Amino acid sequence: MEFSDINLWSVLVAAVASMVLGALWYGPLFGKRWSKYSKVPLTEMKKAGAQVWLMGFVNTLVIAFFLAYFVGLAGVNEWGGALVGLFAAVGFSATVLFSAVLWEKRPIELLYLNSAFWILSFMLMGAMLGYMA
Repeated sequence: MEFSDINLWSVLVAAVASMVLGALWYGPLFGKRWSKYSKVPLTEMKKAGAQVWLMGFVNTLVIAFFLAYFVGLAGVNEWGGALVGLFAAVGFSATVLFSAVLWEKRPIELLYLNSAFWILSFMLMGAMLGYMA
């Protein structure tokens, strides 16, 4: 698998899907809890400018691009892509987030909330990337 084999449209679609999931997750679904655990007022989050959203989207594009590479290496369909996403999220994302609990004294509830989001997001993106490969 070469990087040039990656379907960039699928990367874009997966990144957009992750951003939509994030808007729902950190908005109406769990926004109040996230605000409480992170100690970031919802009003501050709502004031986040276009630059913050753009940087978040670029970050998600990078994640989707490399996840597409992993899905391509595995040569799997949407279910296999979701599994690749699960392994990547638990193996990398959740473990990195756990460092914030250890070293930054973040509440464990924030780890659960953020990790659950990233696991779902990686699985969603992986499934989409496997389907569109």
